[in-house]
Amino acid sequence: MKSLERYARTIGSKPLQAFMAADTIESAVRVFFSVSADGHALGDQPGGCLLGCVAAQCAETMPDVRQFYHGGLAAIETALAGRFEDAVAEGKLPGEFPSEERARLMVDLMQGYAAHARTGSSAADRRAFVQRSVEATLN
Repeated sequence: MKSLERYARTIGSKPLQAFMAADTIESAVRVFFSVSADGHALGDQPGGCLLGCVAAQCAETMPDVRQFYHGGLAAIETALAGRFEDAVAEGKLPGEFPSEERARLMVDLMQGYAAHARTGSSAADRRAFVQRSVEATLN
């Protein structure tokens, strides 16, 4: 659990930190996926995400891991949806923008990409992932 907690505070928190720090909602979505994709494919560590690739497998049989993993994903979704709602209120996104659904989509895409990175996806794969993910989230 200490390793999962440390990872979540450090490497695992970078996509959301980048999302929250971005100037526009469009750049926030792009940087979230870019940081996620690049972070899952660092050459000096195993590909993928400790949470998405390891904790997810352990969650079924380890209640503490399941609670930690589920709570972490829920917190990310809440933060993403909150920023989307702010963008709606500011007129930067349409009034009918499905903030919670798109936040869930972003988390799902991030987790799915961790699995792809584990199998050795290329830089071209990462660029294509980012572009498709931004389009799916904002359109």
